[in-house]
Amino acid sequence: MHFQNGSLKLKITIITIVFSLIIALVIAAASFLWYRSSVRQNMVQAAEFNLQLVEGIIDPKLSSVQMLARWCSTNRQVSSYFGSENSDDNSSGTNAGGSDNQYRLEAFDRVREQMQSSDAAFYMNRVLIIGDGEKHIQTGSRMTQSWPLTIDNLDTLSSYNNGEPCWFESIIQDPLSFEGDYVILLCQPVFHLYTKERVGTVYIAISTGLFTDPLQSYYIQPDSSIFLTLGNNSYRISGVGNPAANSSFSHADIDFSNTELLNVATINSKTKVGKLTIGGKSHTYVQYPFTADGIYLTQILSASQDAEQMRLFFRIAVFMAFLLVLFALVLRSFMNRLVGVPVNKLTKRMKTISEGDFTYDPNIEWQNEFGVLGKGINNMSQNIKELMNKTVENEKMKREIEFKMLQNQINPHFMYNTLNSIRWMATIQNAPGIAEMVTSFASLLRNISNRNDEMFTLRQELSFLEDYFTVQKYRYGGSVSMTVEKCDESLLDANIPRFTLQPLIENAIFHGIEPKGNAGIIQISITSDYASKIDIVVRDDGIGIPAEKLETILSDDANSGKGLFKQVGLANVHKRLQLVFGEEYGLSVESSAGEYTVVTVCIPYTGATPTTASVDRESAPSSDSTTETPAGENAK
Repeated sequence: MHFQNGSLKLKITIITIVFSLIIALVIAAASFLWYRSSVRQNMVQAAEFNLQLVEGIIDPKLSSVQMLARWCSTNRQVSSYFGSENSDDNSSGTNAGGSDNQYRLEAFDRVREQMQSSDAAFYMNRVLIIGDGEKHIQTGSRMTQSWPLTIDNLDTLSSYNNGEPCWFESIIQDPLSFEGDYVILLCQPVFHLYTKERVGTVYIAISTGLFTDPLQSYYIQPDSSIFLTLGNNSYRISGVGNPAANSSFSHADIDFSNTELLNVATINSKTKVGKLTIGGKSHTYVQYPFTADGIYLTQILSASQDAEQMRLFFRIAVFMAFLLVLFALVLRSFMNRLVGVPVNKLTKRMKTISEGDFTYDPNIEWQNEFGVLGKGINNMSQNIKELMNKTVENEKMKREIEFKMLQNQINPHFMYNTLNSIRWMATIQNAPGIAEMVTSFASLLRNISNRNDEMFTLRQELSFLEDYFTVQKYRYGGSVSMTVEKCDESLLDANIPRFTLQPLIENAIFHGIEPKGNAGIIQISITSDYASKIDIVVRDDGIGIPAEKLETILSDDANSGKGLFKQVGLANVHKRLQLVFGEEYGLSVESSAGEYTVVTVCIPYTGATPTTASVDRESAPSSDSTTETPAGENAK
């Protein structure tokens, strides 16, 4: 309730700030979702790209190791040496007559040459081929750090995986290294070149440095980590990104195949992105595959980096919200100038008008919507000023009329007594015309001076009109007559302003019949539609009204009365009727020059029940009576 009654400026300020904050929150929420997704996408793709680079360095070397294993498995010299049963065995068809040592040296040289030509020669700690009995060939990059082969330790490697083929399945400690090197072992059977029988097994011990050396320059966050997956075994690699540290592997009890995968776009379709829980905390990981089956490099993404990115986003969001609110306040200030200043000026202008200053103010008529209001206020002030001036003028005119009425006022008792004396003298002297005229004149004056009612019934108005015409008929002798046609008696109860019909009869006599120079007739008829109006028609057969004057007769006061009521012309009667009953009522005039004039008085229908009874002669002229002035009476 207080907000509804508060200042408009305060409302605009609050609404602007609240609306801006809502927009800021919506934008921030949408931006947060987009930013978080984008940050995660960037972190995933960055990790995938880095893992791809490392894989691109390691994978060719792994392929070289695999190629060496396959080469050893099918090489002719290796097959000849391990496939011969004794020193004189020429079953191989090779080096006929050669000794067993010669086969062994040829095979050893070929294996060493092939290893040294490999891209991964530096990481091949040991290449050992073991056949039946005591036959074996051994070479590698770490021979100086190895125990000599004896009958006692020869089977330490052959016992691994029971001699079955294996491809990069786990990390073991080299049993033939006195420094305890950790290696990744690859096992491959050696087959006889012709019989296709297995004659031995090649063991290649690969240094874990093949994986750790490329990771020395691989930068990761402190809370991020790298895992190597070999088959079903996963190992955590420590010392990543630190060239001065010795990298090491530790077995991790993590199964990446049973984790939740995330729907994140990756460069390689085989790259996996998922979530796993370590130490009760959820982490996102990126796992990149090698060409060799079962080998993966996995990076656990940094949670602190993600949190730092989110903190950066929140700082940016808060700053943007601050800028948005600041912009809202600037916009509010601008809107205040655009709206508040005109409103204040219009308010001050209304206040000056209420204090009585109605002067025209052009400064509030701007070329916009407020200018329309300003023009309306100026027009209103001018209309009020004009109305007040008219009211003052009307009051002045009213006082003048009242003063004139006082000047023309005669003691009514003295006048009535005098007229009564004249009537009795005329009766005594047998002059009935004079008596009738004086009686009508006295009744006429009594109605004028003693009645304060603004409205008459139509019956009373016709009675007054009869007294007036009685006076006029003696004045004009037999040259003027008046008839009132029969009408519905109920219509005579309708109300009409006092002295409405008298000016019409007076105008018909003075301006219509008298200028004609011979006898004339005035006819009065009363009709109604019994719905909304009553028409009183006054017709005379006088000289009529010229067409040019007929157009202005109801708006021009030049035809003001000269008889009983001065300054009461047709225009005044018309205005008076409209003032009392409304614009749809009043007078209408029809005339033909030299023939007739018809004046119709339209007043409201009062809703009385229609009857056919005639008007009582005591209250109104007879419906079929014709009042005429006998010539003899006028002579009297």
